[in-house]
Amino acid sequence: MHLLHNQLDGCEAKLDSMAYTQKKHSRTRAAETGHQQLGTISPAAELMSAAKSVVSVRSMEAGQIALMSQEELGRVFFIIGFGVTAPDCPLPCGFMSVALPALCGSAPYEVWLADQSVSRGSPTQTDRIGFAKTDHVLFGCASITQGDDDHLEDITEALYRQIFDCMDGAGMRHFSRAWHYLPAINSAEQSLERYRRFSIGRHEAFVAKGRQIERDAPAASALGSKSMSAQAAQLVIYFIATASPGTPIENPRQLSAYKYPLQYGPKSPTFARAFLAPSPQDIFYVSGTASIVGHETLHAGDVRAQTRETIANIGSLTSEGEKQGAHKIGDTRRATHIKVYVRHADDIAVVREEVEAAFAGGRPVEIVYFEADICRRDLLVEIELLNCAPAGSTVMFAGCRPRGLGISTATLVLACACLAKPLESSAAQFPLWEAGLGATVLRFSDYRGSDEFRSYLFPLPYFIYRGERIKVDRDSVRGQFFKTERVELDVSINGTVPLKSRDNAARQGMPDLDATLEIGPSLNTNLWRNDDRRINLILKLPVRGVIATNFKHFDNVGWVSHPQISWDVKNIDHTGWNVGMLIGPVFQSAGYNQHLYGVEPQFVTATRPAYQSKAGYGGANIIGGISKRFGRTWFAGFAKYDRLSGAAFENSPLVKKRNYATFGFAVTYIFTESKTLVESDD
Repeated sequence: MHLLHNQLDGCEAKLDSMAYTQKKHSRTRAAETGHQQLGTISPAAELMSAAKSVVSVRSMEAGQIALMSQEELGRVFFIIGFGVTAPDCPLPCGFMSVALPALCGSAPYEVWLADQSVSRGSPTQTDRIGFAKTDHVLFGCASITQGDDDHLEDITEALYRQIFDCMDGAGMRHFSRAWHYLPAINSAEQSLERYRRFSIGRHEAFVAKGRQIERDAPAASALGSKSMSAQAAQLVIYFIATASPGTPIENPRQLSAYKYPLQYGPKSPTFARAFLAPSPQDIFYVSGTASIVGHETLHAGDVRAQTRETIANIGSLTSEGEKQGAHKIGDTRRATHIKVYVRHADDIAVVREEVEAAFAGGRPVEIVYFEADICRRDLLVEIELLNCAPAGSTVMFAGCRPRGLGISTATLVLACACLAKPLESSAAQFPLWEAGLGATVLRFSDYRGSDEFRSYLFPLPYFIYRGERIKVDRDSVRGQFFKTERVELDVSINGTVPLKSRDNAARQGMPDLDATLEIGPSLNTNLWRNDDRRINLILKLPVRGVIATNFKHFDNVGWVSHPQISWDVKNIDHTGWNVGMLIGPVFQSAGYNQHLYGVEPQFVTATRPAYQSKAGYGGANIIGGISKRFGRTWFAGFAKYDRLSGAAFENSPLVKKRNYATFGFAVTYIFTESKTLVESDD
């Protein structure tokens, strides 16, 4: 972020001694596209009167600010200009300029608004903090220029000490939110990255002023410009504080930043992943969030995958916020203001597509985009948001959370590398359909009980459809007829591949085994799940009719039932890997058993006696699998152990092996997806 002219225009005292020069260079862009308000952009008066929270923010153009009344301006804490100077109109409120390039025509002014008139304080030669406050909230801004002989950790500590003094003096000693902009954040200063030096100074100030890190750290963002020029060599901080303490929120997918190992610097970053501000402020702040799971960066070099992982982290934070009481201000999966930082401007189209697909869904929401360096060199995007008290212009969060895993028992090629989904996990929005192509490698027996195995390499189509009633996923094709939070009734389709009998010694001279199509209802019940619904234990009770076909004729050969207990874990240890296990018996009709294992008299040989099969128990199997999605690439593997001892057809001469294992893996690339989003438990 190119930090150019940090100004505090219009404060009650003149700021000449602080070298805050008042600039009235107009940059009216009301006729331009504006920020990403997905809906009608209201006039300034409507934006102001719509505010219901003690603190709110709007992204605006200079022309909209010029239309604000004096009463409205009297309720403005501060205006922050990104890449612009002060609007060419009288401002009784404070103004701070951060020279940050706006992208996608984003409105460059952040207008921070109170629900009542504010009182103001101005910087002095010894105190660099300009502020505005109400009875409940303090909003402050500060900046300091780093001289040639200054160390970043020293000026950071000094500025933070002044911030704490300002907060204590105003009776607002509890941090809610802080924003930091510093130049060349990833560059080295005396062999240590500048962000790490900044973290040292911030930490030392917290300790010196008696703040407890885990209790008092606010939600925060820290971004940087690519320049260390004299024009941009300023550290800029603005912040919000309150009289009573709020609730810091941590992300179960991530290690708390203040617990980072030493590889990230001598002092860990001092901030909470999110923060629930106290009543009556009632705002849920989400810190600058990136593609970090545990403490490690994921998807290096893949901006789309990093954006999706970032959105997944935000989804996890909103869920955690609800557990900590954020539901009191309404649905925390709603956002009123979203700010997106992109390291490379060329990546904006991809980032914007993912962000607006996740957060917009056709509803109005402020989304603004800026070019900035992120706190780690390998991070390409960072997203922050806030959720004020319920208002009409909010948008439901629709995050791309990690995929679930389960294992199908079907022997159809695609289903051998399948991933099931747990019942009624937290709904989010996903593309209506996704399509891709890959390959699968499988090692199968010719049929259950055969002692002959074959390895296959097949092309693997990848197609997911999330219709309201029809679902197509990695598990099966399903028609959903009934669903509650714990119970689901659907129709599933599975099958088996054909076998030429001449290729199998036990079946030489017998009719070929046609491919089978299995279709029927399945009643699925979620027996247990953990609090965040990542771990699920599900009872599945499918009953399917079986049709054998060579695609010239179709024969009903009976039915199969496979009661199963399915155990699924999504995003195990926050690595993005999903694991699952399935166990259960198989029951088959006499007709289906005869189709597979019967020997008619005309096919009797010296080593193959006649055999008439009966209905009943058909053995049991255990299936385990893993999967992970790497950006647009999806990987899955499975292993299956089959035990036929005690089966009704165990004594058939065609059963040559009663216990055996099969395995396979698949890799697909998802090359296209629908732009239409639907809510799904995917």
